[in-house]
Amino acid sequence: MVQLRHPQRQAEIKPGDIVRLLQPFKPERSGCREYNFAVVAGVVRDGNSTDKQSSDLEQTLVGQLGLNEIVVYLYEPDSSTIYKDGFGIEALFSFDTDEVELDAAI
Repeated sequence: MVQLRHPQRQAEIKPGDIVRLLQPFKPERSGCREYNFAVVAGVVRDGNSTDKQSSDLEQTLVGQLGLNEIVVYLYEPDSSTIYKDGFGIEALFSFDTDEVELDAAI
């Protein structure tokens, strides 16, 4: 679990949570579709990942870089769908913890 840094948004985020992106995100440069929500796939803070599929090398690199990220699937709450890329794969994206907030409304 990761705790957000902003006092007004203090909450613990864990895989499976829905977060609101503070800025709309366009996954495709040429597309017009923007996403405002995402489903947390994993969190990375101070070199510790909640994703059990991460390799030891990935854990070491993350620890050295000091990343503080949330890895997500883009989510459309109206249709309850996850964004899929041009190959039909649910693409993963990462955001800094300052770029998202836990969304209690969904």
